[in-house]
Amino acid sequence: MIAILLLPAAFESGLGMGQQGQVAVLGILLILLCPVCVSLVVRCIAEPALPPAGVTDAGNPLRLFLDIVRMRALQPILLLYLFAGFAEAATSATFLFLIADGLKLKGWGSTLLLVQTAAVLGTLPLWRRLCERVGRVPMLMLASGWQVVIAPLVFLLPSGDVIAAIGFLLLRGVFSGVDFMLLRAMVADVVRNAATDGRRQGASSYAVSNVTLKLAVGAGAWFALSIAGAAGAVPPSTGIAFTQATMIRIAYVLPAVLMNLFALTLLFATSAGRKAPGDYQVTPAFTR
Repeated sequence: MIAILLLPAAFESGLGMGQQGQVAVLGILLILLCPVCVSLVVRCIAEPALPPAGVTDAGNPLRLFLDIVRMRALQPILLLYLFAGFAEAATSATFLFLIADGLKLKGWGSTLLLVQTAAVLGTLPLWRRLCERVGRVPMLMLASGWQVVIAPLVFLLPSGDVIAAIGFLLLRGVFSGVDFMLLRAMVADVVRNAATDGRRQGASSYAVSNVTLKLAVGAGAWFALSIAGAAGAVPPSTGIAFTQATMIRIAYVLPAVLMNLFALTLLFATSAGRKAPGDYQVTPAFTR
């Protein structure tokens, strides 16, 4: 990921390549690297020889999926996946437009993507240690609350100020990736607990969570880009007029704030008066 992000930045700043050329290069790299990576995974990661004692294979796949969706322990996690995927996709879909058109920093988009990556690499190990102390649900609350507070600061950024943009992106990226890391750990806990009851549904549980995430990603990108393209759509007679730059900033912020507020509401509701689903002790596999 880091290498792939470095390439567009190098093409942008060193060769002056536009966004279309950068995307074309990334597409070619993905086509070439995908079969290599899949081959390495298949070759190096073995299937378990036998299922754990007492665990039975799944029956009808459709019935299995319905059973998984109806699991009370998994339902709030799937909702959190919806919120997280929607917010992340909206932010990612509008990022380059925010930099080039919202903040008037043309030619800086790919380079500033590296700032977010640096924030993630620097902070995730710290949040893992903190999670061991406070638990997963409080950690998710902290991450969601941070986004609700920090994301609207984009409206205070002056146009053309690279330093201010870098500072904002570093702040915004402090908790990036925490939600997905913890949600996958929560799914693992649900799968492990189901296995102790004789149900073998690990792969299907991850499939359901991934399908949920992909649906949310598509919806989030569509929603944000629809807002970004709405500049000038409001009739002048209403007295409401937003510039393209303002609409792009709204598209970047609004989904993130709304989805994280939804996530906070759900986390408070599920943890009020009882142990929240997924808030188990951190397992050795997770800490590694």
